[in-house]
Amino acid sequence: MVKRPNRDGSVYWVESKQRWEACLWIGWKANGRPDRKYFAAKTQGEVVRKLDEAKRQLEDGRPVRVERQTISHFLTRWLDEAVRLTVKPKTVQSYRWAIDGHLIPGLGRFQLAALGPQDVQRFINEKAQSGLAPHSVKNIRDTLRAALNQAMKWDLVQRNVAELVKLPPKPDTEKRVWSVSEANRFLAVIRGHRLEALFRLALCFGVRQGEALALSWVDVDFEGGYFHIRGTQQRVDGALVVGSPKTRASRRRVPFALGLGELLTACKHNQDHEREWAAGDWEESGRVFSTRRGTPLDVSNLAREYRKLVKASGLPYIAFHTLRATAASLLFEAGLTDEEVAVVLGHSNTRTTQEHYLHATPDSEARAVRTMERVFSRVAVSVAVSGEKGKPN
Repeated sequence: MVKRPNRDGSVYWVESKQRWEACLWIGWKANGRPDRKYFAAKTQGEVVRKLDEAKRQLEDGRPVRVERQTISHFLTRWLDEAVRLTVKPKTVQSYRWAIDGHLIPGLGRFQLAALGPQDVQRFINEKAQSGLAPHSVKNIRDTLRAALNQAMKWDLVQRNVAELVKLPPKPDTEKRVWSVSEANRFLAVIRGHRLEALFRLALCFGVRQGEALALSWVDVDFEGGYFHIRGTQQRVDGALVVGSPKTRASRRRVPFALGLGELLTACKHNQDHEREWAAGDWEESGRVFSTRRGTPLDVSNLAREYRKLVKASGLPYIAFHTLRATAASLLFEAGLTDEEVAVVLGHSNTRTTQEHYLHATPDSEARAVRTMERVFSRVAVSVAVSGEKGKPN
């Protein structure tokens, strides 16, 4: 048995367990007894490394961590103790998807302190080879990286091994967006539709789907000629909820251009008529875009309407979210600067430009409006309100 002075710790071989162990005195317990920490490893060099690391922690005034826990146990604790009350519900849902569906089945049996870069790289490669989409593989890696960052703050690990792995390359595919003529063709097809204003918000102003669905009448300033983006609708655990916008820059005001004011006025009149028509079946939500019974409009319902309209237009199908990319591309090609497009979209790319995005000048806002009017040819606005005795549009 190899002995060291008490304050240096002791390293010794345990024949019955066929392993090396170490013991370090770290102080006194409340009952006056010595407080010792014990370490174990298969090799003498490894147990000495653990002992030396504990001594460094002691010298730095940090708690000596010897708790053994698996990745499965740690991720469950991390989700419950550090995540649930600090991030958006949708983010919690995303983390849970990655943890329950992938990380625990694949890495849960590993000891947290023993997890190495090779283990994570092998796991990531297996996920990529299984046919999982590249962005899903990235989400899984990012979840593990976020968890291990917290493990470092808790002094449970010394490095974040998820930072050291390589993700599979993304497929080199170019996103299809509509041209100016195609965009105007779609605008002509949606004319008079009860959700025309919503589709215009997406295609002409780059408003995100969740932002449009979360829009309430209190966000609309008819007198000032603006509406305000203040939230985003998400489905969390089966319920539709309105959460905070994606980023600080996402909180923005959008001017009434392209006949938007008239469309929203028509939308309000039509909703009043629908409320009267539904009578006792009406459920007031305060949303600008709702079902014919007043309840919040679900993504699936919106997607169904959108597909019908694209098919009717004869245009190549693009995802609803790509309407936002179309708006950005057309406004950029029309001459708006990156910063001006960012103001319209509520999108911030770098810290340097974020402050500019959040504080758009009246001149840049007016220039953006003029460009929109020029890019999207003015399609006549039809008031989507039926007669008093007819069924709402």
